[in-house]
Amino acid sequence: MNRERRQYQRKAVTWDADLSGPGFGPLAFEITDFCDGGLFLVPATRTADNQLRQQGVGTTRIRVGLADPVSGRRRQVEATVVRVSEQGFGIAFAALQPELTGALDTIAASARSAQSAAFAADKRKPIGREQQRRGRDALRQCVDLIGSFLDGRLQAFTSQAEGALFQAAETAASNPVQAAHFGGIRMLKKHRHQFTHDIRELAVANWLDIGRFAINPEQDVAATADQLSLVDEGDFEDWLQRSEVISRAETRAIRSLRYLHRRLAVIADTPIDEYSNPISPVALCHHLADQLAIFRPDRASKGVIYQSFGKALLNQLGVLYDGINERLREAGVLPDLEDERLYISKVRDAHRSRPSELDQGAVERESGASTDDPGVAQAPLPGSGFGSLYRTVRDLFRASRQEAGGEAAAEAPPAHPATPQLASQAAASLPMPPAEAGTQAPPLREQLQNQIQTLQPGEGVGLAPEQVESVDLLESWFSELRPDVEDGGFFREWSHRLVPLALAEEMRDGSFLQQRDRPIHQLIDALDRAANAMAAARPADRESLRARLTPALEQAVAAGGAAEQLAEAAEALDSGIERSRKIVDAGMERVRQACEGSQRLSLARECVEEALLARLGEGEIPSPLLRLIEEGWRNHLVLVELRHGQDSAQWQRGLKAVDILLAGLGSEDVPRRRVKEPQKLFAYIHQALAQTNRPPAEIGALVGELERWLAEPLDGPYPPSGRFEAVEVGQAAEPTSAEELPEEWLGRAKLLNPGDWVQLPDSEGTPTTLRLAWVSRGRDRFVFVNRAGQRAAELKLPELALALGELDDPGEDLNTPATMRRWQDMLLKLNRQLSHQATHDPLTGLLNRKAMQRRIRYLLEHPKATGMQHVFCQFAMDDFKVVNNTVGHEGGDETLRQVAELLQDEAGKRLLIARMGGDEFAVLMVRTKADDARTYVERQLARLRERRFGTERQPIRLTASAGLVPFDRKSHDEEALLRDADNAVFRAKESGGNRYHIVRPDDADLADLQLSMNQATRVDLALESGGLQLRCQRIMPLQDAQLLPMFEVLISLADGDKENLRPDQFIPAAERFGRMPALDRWVIREVFDWYQANPDSVRGLGALSINLSGQTLNDVGFLDYLKSQFDSGRVDSAKICFEVTETAAMANLAVAADLIRELKQLGCRFALDDFGSGLSSYSYLKNLPADFLKIDGEFIRDLDSPGSDDAMVRSIHELCHHLGKVTVAEFVESDSIRRRLQSIGLDYAQGFGIERPILLEDLEPNAMYAT
Repeated sequence: MNRERRQYQRKAVTWDADLSGPGFGPLAFEITDFCDGGLFLVPATRTADNQLRQQGVGTTRIRVGLADPVSGRRRQVEATVVRVSEQGFGIAFAALQPELTGALDTIAASARSAQSAAFAADKRKPIGREQQRRGRDALRQCVDLIGSFLDGRLQAFTSQAEGALFQAAETAASNPVQAAHFGGIRMLKKHRHQFTHDIRELAVANWLDIGRFAINPEQDVAATADQLSLVDEGDFEDWLQRSEVISRAETRAIRSLRYLHRRLAVIADTPIDEYSNPISPVALCHHLADQLAIFRPDRASKGVIYQSFGKALLNQLGVLYDGINERLREAGVLPDLEDERLYISKVRDAHRSRPSELDQGAVERESGASTDDPGVAQAPLPGSGFGSLYRTVRDLFRASRQEAGGEAAAEAPPAHPATPQLASQAAASLPMPPAEAGTQAPPLREQLQNQIQTLQPGEGVGLAPEQVESVDLLESWFSELRPDVEDGGFFREWSHRLVPLALAEEMRDGSFLQQRDRPIHQLIDALDRAANAMAAARPADRESLRARLTPALEQAVAAGGAAEQLAEAAEALDSGIERSRKIVDAGMERVRQACEGSQRLSLARECVEEALLARLGEGEIPSPLLRLIEEGWRNHLVLVELRHGQDSAQWQRGLKAVDILLAGLGSEDVPRRRVKEPQKLFAYIHQALAQTNRPPAEIGALVGELERWLAEPLDGPYPPSGRFEAVEVGQAAEPTSAEELPEEWLGRAKLLNPGDWVQLPDSEGTPTTLRLAWVSRGRDRFVFVNRAGQRAAELKLPELALALGELDDPGEDLNTPATMRRWQDMLLKLNRQLSHQATHDPLTGLLNRKAMQRRIRYLLEHPKATGMQHVFCQFAMDDFKVVNNTVGHEGGDETLRQVAELLQDEAGKRLLIARMGGDEFAVLMVRTKADDARTYVERQLARLRERRFGTERQPIRLTASAGLVPFDRKSHDEEALLRDADNAVFRAKESGGNRYHIVRPDDADLADLQLSMNQATRVDLALESGGLQLRCQRIMPLQDAQLLPMFEVLISLADGDKENLRPDQFIPAAERFGRMPALDRWVIREVFDWYQANPDSVRGLGALSINLSGQTLNDVGFLDYLKSQFDSGRVDSAKICFEVTETAAMANLAVAADLIRELKQLGCRFALDDFGSGLSSYSYLKNLPADFLKIDGEFIRDLDSPGSDDAMVRSIHELCHHLGKVTVAEFVESDSIRRRLQSIGLDYAQGFGIERPILLEDLEPNAMYAT
């Protein structure tokens, strides 16, 4: 270990200190880190911060005072400020202070003792053998989570570090410093792979060795004074840099990190702290320091690299810790930890009250000190907040029952409500419900009510309304609990037998529905896992497995739901399937490794063919060389690439042999050249071919032929030639190409990740549950296994997209515990009901106007819509007022329902029908020619004329007028299309009704086209001359006041002396004429310029959100452009968020999935705008790596009005949280709406009620929102 690391090992502590100097003091500070050379201090007050910053670096000798807990007296030491940063101050001692650092060591040891005490307390809460096993399994399952996180953040780190070094070089004060920074860039570029690979592999390997891994905080620190005197100030500066980035990261994630350490300690059976946690900021910084020690960048570059490492990786660790905590909590490792009160009090408080009892305290930083990026929102991880999920489902369940006129909602409460004890006793004594599918039984509340009457006869005793609601919710919960599992009825049988036990628990204290970690929940989850094992077993083995598992279940049921028996039964089930589970896991791993090996071989072959093609071309080459390549050398090069890679000397030697032979053999066009030392070449070829297992005789013949021809004189005859052709490594073209499939289907396939469960049709078309085991690097090949872990299907991207697109139900996510899946399924079902209500007309059941407008936008934004012809048709009944006057409004409503049925008769995939309001209906004809649309309309008008509506007693004759508008994405935008349809209907009515009018390109249309062209031209001029302006609107955090606000970037167009044009006044024209990619690039460039010019403002905001259009998603050069902007090192990618509308994302799902993945790799965040239209399928939305979902403002704007979309907003918000997304409400236009959103739990809000847009150049978040 190098001396710098030996002498300046960082040690964390929390202790009060004061500083004084010439003309100031004493000032209050807090020591957060120390080493033998000095301290790192954080100011306790703003006055202390400002006063010390005015002193500067190294100019003034100061005095540091603090209480020594060992001696009980106060100490003062002389020091110098050697570093000033936003986080705090680095202080170097004027001379060694072994007694002082020894005292601080004692304080640090006290903190570790407190951690040990917490560990001992946690150990007194046994988690059981099964939970212990699940905890260890969860640790292994977290490897993918850790690897994925580190892959993305380490790439962001090297990219940001290179950019930061380049920026530092440009502003360097001297040539040597500039050269040092450029040297750092070269070092990172050359060793980028080793940097990222080694740090990742060390972290993962040590994670699997948890409990044995440790960085000794005391290692080699007992150095002599003579040794310490040899260490220069630069080494101390390195320590300060590391301490600063580690302290900042620990401050940001302190709670999550503390919870993680306690859980890891229980699993590892030993205390865990920052030195023994392999993914703590300390450990990761330790690995980085090891890498820097190997490559030895200049000291000037080292600080920049540490800062980039902190920003890109360490500061984001909170998200990773939350994800791991959630998995461990789900596995039963200290599940209630987050709800406990803080178990450690601060040492300084203990010191003030009882200085001699230091060992009873502990160090825990609760500081709210600012960081570089405190406003980065950390998304709630899937599965978090179960209580909120339960409350939302219950509220929606109640609302849906009331909407449907549920009986319970109208029932009067009984005279004597049953006590919890009586209701629980009645539930426990219920007969077992029938398990056979299709068997009808009375409603559960009716059975329970009858049992209560049996136990306590008499009038007036019954279930209270809230008890009835609980019973109905529980019955609904069980009714659809895995109805289709392929286990021979095992799960259905035993889950039904658990209903009385669950009901008894619910009636007693409400714990079944309101909690999720009771023994009965654990048993249901274990039963689910056992059912999976049984479904995976061969039919011959299924009965023996059932026989092994049944006794434990029978004992649990016979015990009447006693917690101990339920827990033992769950453990017995898991033990009974342990061997089966291991067999399945091993099978899946074998499939994965085989696929990886096959892919690696294919890639090696591709590399060989590319290298040979680059040297030989596809043409005539000497026959001896051609035979050598075809009969062995090609295989030799493949082996070399597999074993050593393309950067190896062996690879270069193999290719050089081809070059030498080509030149030595020559041809009629290229004279031969003499080969130096040919015998060495022949020996090398002979040895290489022997490794390919060629028979010696064949090798001898090949080498002998080469020897004969190379022995020819330079002017001798040339060997015959043959044609070299590269071997086609790729696979044959698909019968169905990706271009022929809908974008959404391709997107669904691309969003799948290894481990996901799906339902795919088998050879007979029957849906079969499969698990994705492997995906190729290009995400164009997908290999699936069945429940038994055996290879079941290999599909190419178009085949998988086609299979997924034709199935409505993607299947259950069997990775999630059954009890949580059931709540999520209920939430989804209720959300779909609400979504249907929001998008359909309640009178006719057709789509409503809002939904039709969304479908139109979807068509206009679809990437494959260019050149596609569609037709929009609008019908309006003629003289419908007469109908209302004749049969009344109820009769009129019935007539409209009959009209809807008539139109719906011919509905299909290419015909979408909606009621637009009143007596108007619309039909959207997708990919339809105008002549076909005309025929359709004529037929519908005739059917309307001939049909008798109303009733037999009061028949009604109807006619209608219709307007047809043929359109494509260039001819119309949404507003123009609806306007033209209204005008066409008006013209048909003016002409007498009972007819249609088709819109043709007349003068009015040409005028509209000319207006759009003029607006597009103005956009072009504005891009060239600076006529565009950027504004921004605040996105305010609602739940956490410590988070910084985000800002959405908006664009406007100067309109001479008039007010600037809003986006909606020129963006449609820009989209119509393909100007959006240029506009989006301009916005990005301008935002990045502003970012660089306003570092103070940047520190005060959480992120800048930039809109991307659907056209930009399909711009093949956009990603390279964006990478070049980030490569300049001007911005921190974590501060940039890109947002796309839900409609554009779904219309471009395949390219959106790829782009979002790339943006996340860069470190950016992503938002889905206008969410909630109902176009998205939640089955693949959960895999879309979006950070934020911005709920459609149409659901928000009237939230404080009667009949609002309150339930819809709540369900969308809850669903988003359980997909791991942060929610943002748009169109928040009043304080009452903001308060309502806050009570629902939304994370952010945006709208005029929060703040009107301001010019980007006027944005000063620190000044505007300082509190």
